Amino acid sequence: ANLNNSANVGLLDPIMPGAQDYFLSIDRMCTAVWAGADPKASLETAAAEWNETTDRLGVDSQKGFYTEFLKLPGATADNTVEKLGMAVTL
Repeated sequence: ANLNNSANVGLLDPIMPGAQDYFLSIDRMCTAVWAGADPKASLETAAAEWNETTDRLGVDSQKGFYTEFLKLPGATADNTVEKLGMAVTL
């Protein structure tokens, strides 16, 4: 039952070029803050890294990939499989 429910309400990790780079930036930011770094400075560093990744891959291209990702069931809390009426009960 738990696995079934998780599939119905679960959220996807972003599926797009550069996703791993974005994840690593956030991971480094959180690790730095937990180690005592200034949260605002750490967030600014992560934002700069995200901008670098986006610029490297192309802003318009990334917008397109993200727009397509948002159409997938489970891409956001507002469009889970369950909320879309596609839930499965095993």
